[in-house]
Amino acid sequence: MDSAALSALVDRWRPETHTFHLPCGELTVTLQDIAMILGLPIDGTAVCGPLNPAGWRDRVGELVGIRPPDVGPDETDKKPTGVHSSWLSTNFNGCPENVNDGVVQRYARAWLWHMVAGFLFPDGSGNTISWLLLPILRLEWDMIATYSWGSATLAWLYRALCDACTRKGENANLGGCAFLLQVWMWERFPVGRPAKGVLEVLI
Repeated sequence: MDSAALSALVDRWRPETHTFHLPCGELTVTLQDIAMILGLPIDGTAVCGPLNPAGWRDRVGELVGIRPPDVGPDETDKKPTGVHSSWLSTNFNGCPENVNDGVVQRYARAWLWHMVAGFLFPDGSGNTISWLLLPILRLEWDMIATYSWGSATLAWLYRALCDACTRKGENANLGGCAFLLQVWMWERFPVGRPAKGVLEVLI
């Protein structure tokens, strides 16, 4: 990731208009960009629902078959919004051979959860796999595909940019789908763009 270029974009983001203010004018990532770059659907059911943090570890256990451990009574919950990505990698690195369909489905849902929450909807830490999407990912496979993942990804990126442009700490990070933002930047600005062959391989 080109952190310097992404930081420069964040510095030019304006929350009032959800656009980058540049010498050439105002630009922003659109739904068409989402559909063309990531291939995500921009039509369908809105990705929304009630946010209830109570019992999220139990919901994780129902989804993937392993419940994240509770924190001790004298410990601070460092990941109250989800599990660490290393927890998923440790427990679901590869599906065992010769297992029943239920186990395969649990591994598939764990992979989908990791990809959606960690790639499309990451927070500023970059390593928290949020429980926010669990109600949708527990649905039947065909139902999951009916959601407008593209519009939700764009909304989350806008929110992450609005948050990042107001941070002042040295360790401030950008949430949202940074891969999308970087490819969009390469498509729009020739400066700093990789060679054509490299860009085609990356996309």
